[in-house]
Amino acid sequence: MNIESTPIPTPGDMGGPLKAIYQGMEESLTNIFETVRTGQASLLMPAKTMNTVITAKIQEIGQAAASPPDGHRGGQAQNTDHNHKVAGDMTKRLDIIRTNLEKLITLAEDKTVKGVLFSDKAVQELGYLIGSAKYLFRCMNDAVTTKNPTLIKYVIDTAGALEDSADKFSQEHEERLVAGLCQPQSSAIFIDMLNNLKSSLWHLKALSRKAQYL
Repeated sequence: MNIESTPIPTPGDMGGPLKAIYQGMEESLTNIFETVRTGQASLLMPAKTMNTVITAKIQEIGQAAASPPDGHRGGQAQNTDHNHKVAGDMTKRLDIIRTNLEKLITLAEDKTVKGVLFSDKAVQELGYLIGSAKYLFRCMNDAVTTKNPTLIKYVIDTAGALEDSADKFSQEHEERLVAGLCQPQSSAIFIDMLNNLKSSLWHLKALSRKAQYL
């Protein structure tokens, strides 16, 4: 996929870079989980490359947010100012998600290189959260184009439910650790992965609320 040729957007025309970002994030999650599942660190190379491309796309949106208003007055000026604020907030949240994905790449790599093992239950829980998050990124890709309020509400509600699931998985895992059923090293990596996924979902909810302004 070539997502590097999108021109720098204006605050009211961020659809192209956003669709590229969401698609790239979805693909990165696929590589991260396959690395966890198979133990093949080489599968992370596309995710590392994609992270660089995503960074460039976020910077494009940041440039749109930082560009000066075009001098319009009245309602059009207010709308332009609002779009700049939306672009600025989206830039911050997208970069937080990108950073979370970068941390997930590092954690998956550490797990693989150090030979850390996850239980079948831990892999299944990560698979559920990552698979569901991938689908939400795909939904956001569609929402950028359609601005469908039902789809946006689905993303918000589902992301919230997944946050609750991540909390539940984390609590249950800590209980297994206390009971001596899990190794401290694997537990630390697993909990960190859950926390980064949860953070990404929280910011994705906020981003979905802004889809109508794109």
